Amino acid sequence: FLPRVCLSQFISHIRNNLESIMMKLLAFASLLCGSTAFVAPSTPSRVSTTVHETKEDLQALAKDLNPIVNYWDPLGLTDAAFW
Repeated sequence: FLPRVCLSQFISHIRNNLESIMMKLLAFASLLCGSTAFVAPSTPSRVSTTVHETKEDLQALAKDLNPIVNYWDPLGLTDAAFW
């Protein structure tokens, strides 16, 4: 149990320094919130893409899906090696 004089001095000290205490708490809170900006993001696992269709498969599929246009590849992208 604190003596009445010490308690009143403590309360007086808190009231006088309230602005300083609030600024310190605000600064501390801002440090906690901004700390995630300095954490490296986790690297996602690589997803491998495998192509199972050949050029002939694409031509047959194009003929079935759109008989008017059929297979049309003016840039020759099916022959390019993207992966």
